[in-house]
Amino acid sequence: MGKRDEILPFAPTHPGSILGKELEARGIKQKDFAGIIGMQPSNLSSIIHGKRNVTEETAIKFEQALGIPFQVWMNLQNRYTYVVKMKQELQGKTEEQKEIDRLRKENRSLRSLLKRHGISFDNIAL
Repeated sequence: MGKRDEILPFAPTHPGSILGKELEARGIKQKDFAGIIGMQPSNLSSIIHGKRNVTEETAIKFEQALGIPFQVWMNLQNRYTYVVKMKQELQGKTEEQKEIDRLRKENRSLRSLLKRHGISFDNIAL
């Protein structure tokens, strides 16, 4: 679990997005780059569009072709995976908190209904 006070980006950046920008900056077409690294253009496109993750194998190929170290690609992928996971956990907690709040509200409504009818909530065995 991450630190409670850690700030997570609104939209995590997939390493494929960075790869796409790098190729564009260097004037390299995706199809050409796919050929250089021995990958199907559709698979490379999936990485660039964030539909596939950067693996150790692809990180090595990117390093060899672009000179950007393997560890940079793996760190980018690990950070992306981490942020997505943390955001999912936070979203789950948010949904859980909404349910807790709803139940508390129902409990308050029940207490007030019982009170109106002169029934003490504390005397009810559950």
